[in-house]
Amino acid sequence: MSYLDYRPLSSLSRAESKGLCQALWDWNRYCPDCPDSSTNDLESICHKDDSECPWKRRFHAKRAFIEFYKKAAQRYPPLPFSRHAQVIHKHQDLFDIIAFLRRADPNHSRSKCMDLYFDPVPSNDRETPICREKAFLLAARILTMIGVTMYGERAWYMNESLNVVVTNSFPPDPLPIPIKDRRWIKIRDELTAYNLVTTAKLKIRPTDEVQNHLKLDKQGNLFIFHHVGFIAECLRVDNDRRRTEPGYKSPHFPREVGLEILHTLRVLFHQLDEDGRQSRKLLRKLIANSEFDPLSDEDVVWFYTDSEDEGNRVQAFPVFGGRLMALNDEIENPKPRTAWDKWLHRHSSPQHALMLALLSLVLTLVPSVLSLAASIIQTVLAWKQQESGK
Repeated sequence: MSYLDYRPLSSLSRAESKGLCQALWDWNRYCPDCPDSSTNDLESICHKDDSECPWKRRFHAKRAFIEFYKKAAQRYPPLPFSRHAQVIHKHQDLFDIIAFLRRADPNHSRSKCMDLYFDPVPSNDRETPICREKAFLLAARILTMIGVTMYGERAWYMNESLNVVVTNSFPPDPLPIPIKDRRWIKIRDELTAYNLVTTAKLKIRPTDEVQNHLKLDKQGNLFIFHHVGFIAECLRVDNDRRRTEPGYKSPHFPREVGLEILHTLRVLFHQLDEDGRQSRKLLRKLIANSEFDPLSDEDVVWFYTDSEDEGNRVQAFPVFGGRLMALNDEIENPKPRTAWDKWLHRHSSPQHALMLALLSLVLTLVPSVLSLAASIIQTVLAWKQQESGK
């Protein structure tokens, strides 16, 4: 079998989906009676009905994230390596790496993590270091929802910890004004998805990379991280850990970032005025088109906020505040998006305005001059006729 035909992660059974959720969020604790099974039939995993098995209820709420995982996993293995060079031959191999990264020291470098996980001697003489690296990067991509790469802006270098990559992906960019300032209250009330689409002429696009949340490109595409199910589950795990380990902070998906994303969705889609209602209609259309996580239709931010102080910190938008202000500027000063808008913008400078005014004056005077000339000619002709008649 050639590497072009070898796709060990091309399909995902429902039992394997459970393995993914177990690796990420320890879902076995929700239903200890669910036996391990390799079957594709969920009913044969647990004989309880949906109301009795928390895993079944939670599974249906994570469909958007499961679809993302399928797309990410299908890109493995990295070309052009053959099946013999791979370190992942089934989904469980990837789940094991994810679970290892969750429990590893967050300050360990990638090199250290790989040394601890893999045997010093490869399982076969054709297994390559690059395939080991690709396997770790894929696991980190799924664990953090950050577009982790080997090189570039989101690179996880061999001498860096994953914690450093996560921290660098969310540089502080808070609101420039206090949250109780009347200026911010006015901005917040107008900062709805409906206004961004109708006034600023932006196009809302889903993104699977959390660091791109609220990013705006030159074409007017506004990217929204919509995986509310993923955020909610990470926050549930975080809350469980905080009960037994006060002050615990997840090194892979920062709690503050998750809460802040939920709050930005609340501002954009869940306000109570007419613009808010139109925004929810827009959101439901995106959900119906299978672009957004269905859970994004629920305003859940306060369900996971455990104190008033934490709520105040989230509302100050310490990470995404600058991007929110940039979106407000798009509403107050819409940029030309369509070809017609750009043409008008190019020809609406003061110089062009003066030229248009002069042209308008000329066009107004020309008919008057022509009318006056016609009157003079008619008068002259009439006078000549009278003279000839005499």
